Amino acid sequence: MGVRIVDAEWHTVYANQALLDILGYKNIEELRASPPQQHYTPESLAGFIRYKEQSLRGEPLPPELKIDIVRRDGSTRHIQLFAKTVLWNGRQQQQFLYNDITEQKEIEVALRESEEKYRTIFESAYETIILIDTEGRILDFNNRLLKISGYTRDELIGKEIYKLTDLLGKENLSILVTNFLKVLSGSAMVTYQVQLSLKNGELVYLDINGVPIKKDGKVVSVLAFFRNITERMQAELQIKEQRELTDRILESTPDSMAVVGQDRRFIMINKAFERTFDLSQDNIKGKDISDIIHMPVLTDKISQVLASGSSEFELEFRMKKNNVERVYIADIISTQKNEVMAVLHDVTKEREMQERLYLTDRLASLGEMAAGIAHELNNPLTGVVALSQLLLDNDVAPEVKDDLQAISNEGQRAARVVRNMLSFARSPNLTNESIDINAIIAQVLTLRTYEHRVNDIEVTYHFGSNLPKIVADQFHIQQVFINIVLNAEQAMIESHGHGKLTITTELLKGFIRISFADDGPGIPPDVINRIFDPFFTTKEVGKGTGLGLSICYGIVTKQGGRIYAKSPPGKGAIFIVELPVNARDTRKE
Repeated sequence: MGVRIVDAEWHTVYANQALLDILGYKNIEELRASPPQQHYTPESLAGFIRYKEQSLRGEPLPPELKIDIVRRDGSTRHIQLFAKTVLWNGRQQQQFLYNDITEQKEIEVALRESEEKYRTIFESAYETIILIDTEGRILDFNNRLLKISGYTRDELIGKEIYKLTDLLGKENLSILVTNFLKVLSGSAMVTYQVQLSLKNGELVYLDINGVPIKKDGKVVSVLAFFRNITERMQAELQIKEQRELTDRILESTPDSMAVVGQDRRFIMINKAFERTFDLSQDNIKGKDISDIIHMPVLTDKISQVLASGSSEFELEFRMKKNNVERVYIADIISTQKNEVMAVLHDVTKEREMQERLYLTDRLASLGEMAAGIAHELNNPLTGVVALSQLLLDNDVAPEVKDDLQAISNEGQRAARVVRNMLSFARSPNLTNESIDINAIIAQVLTLRTYEHRVNDIEVTYHFGSNLPKIVADQFHIQQVFINIVLNAEQAMIESHGHGKLTITTELLKGFIRISFADDGPGIPPDVINRIFDPFFTTKEVGKGTGLGLSICYGIVTKQGGRIYAKSPPGKGAIFIVELPVNARDTRKE
């Protein structure tokens, strides 16, 4: 520790070698020759001047002052300054003791700067963590130590580990100190066990890992990790039981599965569950199910089973993922350990099949009704159109002629609606004819070439090569394609006056898939499941009957195929027709 004695005018009369080393001077003469203001940083100089003036006025000095000094080489050191009056050469003089606390302050600053960063790690760690300086003082620890020991923070913080006799006992204290010194000597990690005596007298056994924290190659503190191993066997047994449960479940079901504890936190999930909800084992640990799965219809039922102890509950729900709706049946089962196992079965295909059968039944019923209505309307409409045409052939007043023409036009439009109803009502009489899908699409595009050119519609097609011919009715398949193309044209033109239509054909698992993708406004999610319903239309009055896609649906399903639509957000609509490759044309061409 540096010692300096000054006279009444604050001239240095004595300085020991320790002080010269701290300030960086060779001898006291060099120290005396240097201006005092060179010895301090600007901030500390102001404080030191006040300190000096206080002394010159004869006022009592504080016992301690912390200042920053500037060494001769320009580096800064942090000093703890102590002052007292001493008798020197027969006179009362001021003596100052300089305690260099640079390293200690640097450690404190580093800890303070990193505290916020590492506090979360500290407190969230499974283990008890204690930070000890090189003098054996406890600098910090997480709250787990308080729970284990029963002591308060004030009773432990700043206390030297050598004095923890009440907590550790003499034998265990000796073990702790010995291993602490090993860590200080530079060992990478030291592992040992001690017995801890809690404040209530209970004994627990701890595994301790001591790790040195170094700065510039020098140990500046020690980080100790405490783990309570008293209940290790019980914990290992629980882990074994959970692992066996997991193995049995994973082996027995390919469905999405999760186990939830009484605290509504996940215990485990299988890979299928991870894929269904885009999760991983790492980001679910210790979290409430409602924080992970934002589906109250599912999480609330799990909570009900947990609370009531019901043995089993079945729930059906729908969930959207990547704009695709899936249907699940969840079996929520209470286990013997008061936990809940949720098994999710994907029944989307089964529900789609049921919906198709339901729609087919509706189409059949509506077809019978439509046939009767069409026949009843056909005769009077024929009379209205014929008579209006006869009157138009006569010499009538212009204003009357305009009205007659309107009657004729509206009658013909009503007749077209009736013909559509009859077409919808009649079961298509499909002919067994070998047809080339690519050729039929090419014919449809040829028919619409003029309209595409004048409406600035760009058509791109990607026809699959070597597609097999299929047995189907050429006229009806052509009708399906024309209807889809017309709908796409109208949607694009009404949306932005032009458009791009992409048609793709490909062979896929025994089916020929034909997709029509447009860049129109797309189909709203609340509408897309109804577009094949009879008489359903989003068009203005007079622009559509809502039968076109229903007729297409009837033709395709009668052929044994499938027709459906997709509408990715902001990317228009895609109509997809899948026709089975039932037979190939073996006739020579």
